[in-house]
Amino acid sequence: MTMVAGPKHVGNQNSGFGPIDAFRSMVDSFLGRSLLGIERIGAMAKLTLLLLVSTTAIPSFSQRAALQSVIRAELNVTDGSIETWNGHLLVNVPEMRAVLGTATPQLIEVHFTYLGPTEKASKLGNGEMRRQFGLKLKAQDPCNLLYVMWRTEPKANLAVSMKLNPGMQSSSQCRDGGYHSLKATKSGRLPELQPGSWHIHRAEINQQELQVSIDHEPMWEGTIPTEAMSFHGPVGLRSDNVRVLFDAQVRR
Repeated sequence: MTMVAGPKHVGNQNSGFGPIDAFRSMVDSFLGRSLLGIERIGAMAKLTLLLLVSTTAIPSFSQRAALQSVIRAELNVTDGSIETWNGHLLVNVPEMRAVLGTATPQLIEVHFTYLGPTEKASKLGNGEMRRQFGLKLKAQDPCNLLYVMWRTEPKANLAVSMKLNPGMQSSSQCRDGGYHSLKATKSGRLPELQPGSWHIHRAEINQQELQVSIDHEPMWEGTIPTEAMSFHGPVGLRSDNVRVLFDAQVRR
């Protein structure tokens, strides 16, 4: 797979999205569900959207033999929903939380097209509205886990944090408590996340070292706290107020 260093529109004949006729059908499907928030659209605008969809098709994972795809049935969605769409996974709700139903090594890689903000927005418990899409690691429960979140609002950044609440297991117990921001020993320049752009978001823990990359470029490296070694759980996904079409892979 071609390595990219920043936002890139990707067109791939092998993605499974098919030729032009299939793309027209895809656009009709997108429009019918108002996926991009467009209620009325003219012929020229529809053609423009057709070209956009054709250049944001998610490529095949066939060249990444070391990783294996995650299917919808393997995900335990605890908040919001994840749909399947033309062989890919789709988030189209203000909030989504999910974890893999089985234990795997602490590595998750997501190839995704950012479709833009959701029509409705939800706020966090503290009243803040964020737009973000990211990864979970060591997700023992909603109270004890690591997050690697790519945010666009209120400020574009890569937020890596530990949520630690010993003895608590449910959101009703810990709510928004126990968050600790983690500092990187090395960091990279974050690409701009624009609607229609395609990216690769990857996070991996080796022993106590966390490495995060975006579009194959190192973006965050550091040592996770010793307290994070006290809890264990699967990898997973989270989104807030963004629409994303994606594929996920893990190492089994």
